[in-house]
Amino acid sequence: MAYICSRCIRCFSTVRALSQHEQNSPAHMITFDCDLCNRSFSSEKALRQHEENSPAHIPSYNCDLCDRSFSSERALSQHEQDAPAHAPSYDCDLCNRSFSSKRALQQHKEDSPDHAPSYVCGLCDLFFSSESALAQHERDSPAHAPSHDCDLCSRSFSSR
Repeated sequence: MAYICSRCIRCFSTVRALSQHEQNSPAHMITFDCDLCNRSFSSEKALRQHEENSPAHIPSYNCDLCDRSFSSERALSQHEQDAPAHAPSYDCDLCNRSFSSKRALQQHKEDSPDHAPSYVCGLCDLFFSSESALAQHERDSPAHAPSHDCDLCSRSFSSR
């Protein structure tokens, strides 16, 4: 008489051979499969141990700006605070330089000669950094002193 395995339809000549097949055949072992890496384990305990200890299953915290990964939220947060690439940037709209603070940008705008407001003399086209410097130039420059022309000799004088 033949004894048939209900799972794989193999035939055995004795009940003992069929029973041994059902207990020991790798094809009929109950397995516990890891969903992340497709490995199989013979017990649920072995699967849990694998999930806890395998480097492939350690949670990682990824930086969205630079694609680095960290093993904890704290490490990621520290990276985001300390990495120069993630520091806030304050850009000068006049010259495209970047600064790490609003104060540094303001200081740059105040100190840079390229960004100083300029006041132009309407008579000689010279530039000045302040209204008072322009006023002093217009008042003291010999080129801008009022001139008085003599009707008799055609010469100019600064006073009458």
